[in-house]
Amino acid sequence: MTLRHLLFFAQVLFISAIMDAQSQPQADLIFRHLSESDGLSQNTINCFLQDRNGMLWIGTYSGLNRYDGIHFKVFKQTKDTLSLPQNTVHDLCEDLLGNIWGGTEEGVFCYSPSLNHFKNYKKTVSGSKIKAGSILCDREGNIWAAGSLGFLKFDPVQDKFYSVQSKEPNYAFKNPSFFKNGMVDDPSGDGIWLCSRSGLLFYEKKTGRFIQASNQVNSPVFSDHNMSALTIAVEAGRIWGFDNKTQEILQFDRHGQVYRRISVANALPNAPGATLFEDREQRLWFSSWHPSIAMIQYRDGVNIQRLKHDPANSAAPIGDFFWNVWQNTDGSIWLGTPEGISICNPNRSFYKIHRLSALLPELLQHDYAINAIAENPQDGSWWIATDEFEIIHYWPKTGQFQIYDTQKAPFNALKLQMGHVYNFRFLGEKVVLITGNGAWTLLEKTKRFEPFEVPKKPDFKIRDVLFMGDSVRWCVDNTHILRWEWKTGKTQLFGFEQDTFPDGQKPNLYNLRFDPTRQRIWMIATDKMLAYFDLNGQKLTPFLLSKEDLTERIGGFMGLTLDQSGKLWIPFKGQGLYSYNPLKQLATLRREADGLAYENMLSVSVDNKERVWCGSYNKISVFEPHENWFYNFNMPAHYRSAGYVNRSTPLANGHILFSFDSDLVEFFPEKIGTQSAPTTPLLSLLQIGNTQQLLTNENLVTLAPDENTIGFQFGTLADPVFSPSDLFYRLDGINTQWVAANSTPEVVYTNLTPGTYQFHLIAKSKDGQYSSPERAIKLVISRKIYQQWWFRIGVLLLTGLLGFLFYRRLKYEKMKLTKLERRAESLEKEKALVLYENLKQHLNPHFLFNSLTSLSSLIRINPLMASDFLDKMSRVYRYILRSREQETVPLGQELNFVKLYVALQKTRFEEGLIVNIDISEDYYDRKIAPVTLQNLVENAIKHNSTDIDDPLVIELSIEEEYLTVRNNLRKRAFVETSNKQGLQNMTALYSYLSERPLVIIEDEDFFIVKVPLLTTLSILP
Repeated sequence: MTLRHLLFFAQVLFISAIMDAQSQPQADLIFRHLSESDGLSQNTINCFLQDRNGMLWIGTYSGLNRYDGIHFKVFKQTKDTLSLPQNTVHDLCEDLLGNIWGGTEEGVFCYSPSLNHFKNYKKTVSGSKIKAGSILCDREGNIWAAGSLGFLKFDPVQDKFYSVQSKEPNYAFKNPSFFKNGMVDDPSGDGIWLCSRSGLLFYEKKTGRFIQASNQVNSPVFSDHNMSALTIAVEAGRIWGFDNKTQEILQFDRHGQVYRRISVANALPNAPGATLFEDREQRLWFSSWHPSIAMIQYRDGVNIQRLKHDPANSAAPIGDFFWNVWQNTDGSIWLGTPEGISICNPNRSFYKIHRLSALLPELLQHDYAINAIAENPQDGSWWIATDEFEIIHYWPKTGQFQIYDTQKAPFNALKLQMGHVYNFRFLGEKVVLITGNGAWTLLEKTKRFEPFEVPKKPDFKIRDVLFMGDSVRWCVDNTHILRWEWKTGKTQLFGFEQDTFPDGQKPNLYNLRFDPTRQRIWMIATDKMLAYFDLNGQKLTPFLLSKEDLTERIGGFMGLTLDQSGKLWIPFKGQGLYSYNPLKQLATLRREADGLAYENMLSVSVDNKERVWCGSYNKISVFEPHENWFYNFNMPAHYRSAGYVNRSTPLANGHILFSFDSDLVEFFPEKIGTQSAPTTPLLSLLQIGNTQQLLTNENLVTLAPDENTIGFQFGTLADPVFSPSDLFYRLDGINTQWVAANSTPEVVYTNLTPGTYQFHLIAKSKDGQYSSPERAIKLVISRKIYQQWWFRIGVLLLTGLLGFLFYRRLKYEKMKLTKLERRAESLEKEKALVLYENLKQHLNPHFLFNSLTSLSSLIRINPLMASDFLDKMSRVYRYILRSREQETVPLGQELNFVKLYVALQKTRFEEGLIVNIDISEDYYDRKIAPVTLQNLVENAIKHNSTDIDDPLVIELSIEEEYLTVRNNLRKRAFVETSNKQGLQNMTALYSYLSERPLVIIEDEDFFIVKVPLLTTLSILP
């Protein structure tokens, strides 16, 4: 044995002795971290505050942070007066109106989320400066501050802070400086506890007096104590504080009665208290100025677990000190350290890291990696093989271990030295080590290695072995499987029918797994083929897992395991996770697109609930076959993606053990199946164009018409490792279904049309066990003024009003026009009637004069003819008198009248006047204005000469519903009685009696007048 090995084993024995001395099992606390690289303004964390809307506020040494679980919104001091008074934010509280108050080195600020601005208070009423290390809002809504310059209360009337002094006479603070984390509101509401350099104080709100050691001499909590680090206890009405003099954590009440004393002097000697916090499970988290931090369990005996920062272990706390602690609803604990935020969940931690590299520094120097792991079912110890040819026998309960150097093992019958161990098998007190050069055994009692060989078959290089019962051993070399009856020494060898598979590969058998249901032994045959041996058929058969050509794929099989139902699970490096169901003869490949964390699968194990655990470097995927979902997470260590291979094995306690490079991680599957903690999605920010609006509890946001490009930022404070969840969103009118958010949850909508929208946000646990209530916000994008409903209604009403007024005006003008038209028509009618009457009366004087003249001549010449003439003349006037009251007369009557009139005229003109009437009796019932024909005949006689040699010929006929009066032209040179108004009056008359006009035609030979025949009497209205 070399000097190096002697020193090494001495160190091992020393460490083992220390591990034996430990009497308390160590808690499993796995931390993840947030720092400036994640968006935090600065790593030194002073305080936490979760507001009423669920948003987390974080005070740092350089700015205030608002955190939704994904996005940080940072506030810092600027030249704007409505910003932080100073960037070092020591403490935070929320008032009853939802405003955020904070204490800084240069005053107190009040931030209004609704107005998005800060109001600063840098001086008291008396003009003194304010330096606030602690600030709180009591149940009545009063704001209190304490710091190195005194104890202050906010006066909302004067809008300033004033210094609180005792109302007792002659009382003054010996030292008005108060410790950070040294002010709490008593649960009773009666007063405020304060830690000062003068000792512990209690301020009574009603009396205004301070209770301390000087006036409470016999009190166990006030007397002779140097207190710091106050916090509210879970137990009702009690306070925790740290006594720096006695090195004790004290639990006391309003009356000074002490209920518990927890000494930390042995675990954390000379540790002045800085911060103290009790979580909901009644664990105490303590930080001292030492610096050191610890978790203290006190319910069933005091157990102080010191938590140390380890630069080599990213799962350890990021620092050895914290100023503040906050507990999320999912139970996770957030520690505010000088290096950032460290987050753990003691209740839901589902794995424990066994840092062998810390226990075995000698091995760490070799930068070793673990090749194989296994649990001995007899004693629960672990066997670990490294790539440095060492075997580690480790007892996880005690931390003891033993190291064996495999290079000291004897050569086997094939003259081969023990190679790298890649599997362990257990046979009674012996451990069988499977290597590439064969198998060896190690007997713990003798600490000696021996080759494990088949009798009488020295050339059978065992690649794996399977023990069945007390006697049967199944062994494989590269190409065959061998049945070995150990008690009798009988062997039976089975091989493939062909030495080479169809893909050209030769078998390389290892990794035996027995399926008792189907009596098959499964094994890996090549890096891309399986094989099985049928115990009933006694046949070794190659098995093609998939019909696809796997030989063309990069990588290969990395292991083989069976679940309780006999289903095979095979990790395929470079492709994903294969499963094979022998009952259905169905092979399935699951890849990243199916939810797998990474396709370079290196190891697989199945837990008691048949969940499949897959390892791929620092990534773990847990597949739930019954629900068909993956739960993925990253280990906070060993981020390199090459240089080692994960190994895994199920343990007797139901846990799953994985190797990660040089360390082991023990997973607790029973905690994976526990109910996930509910989480509430946080809608934190609304992006409107280039501006941002912080969202608090808004239910409605109204936007201008041009603010139609909007974005949302949202998140959840749920722990992504211990309470993994997914966020889903939808915008009514845009998204018809829920949309899964990306890893930095935000969404942008562009060119939204005016209208009302509802944005919905929901969180769902990855295991599907819960779905959070919806967080919804309504958005109203206003329409342009001409698109507004009220504008349209106004325009419609105005248009209607204008239309109505226009209609009224039009109707009024039309009424006036109608009135005027009617008046004009009335006048025209009256005029026509007058003309008509004149036309009818025209016959009287003129005709009478001519008739009397003719009658006088006849009386002298021919009395008998004169008598007949007089009779006709009387009949003419009798017709005129009879028709005076009638507006129209039948054409037949008018013709009889004209015949009498013509007969009288022929008495004067004899053969110089010829009147021809050619009118059918069918038209005799048609109507005509009285004396129309008489006027036309008279007009022809008046304007034409009547000569016997060249007579005046007047023809009366019917043409196309017109009564036509035609005469040949024999114009007189002078017509004495003509005023040229007769035909004009007649034309005007018939324009009111008929829609058809009276037609007058004159050419070189004839003068024609066409009179429209009337059907009824109707002077047009």
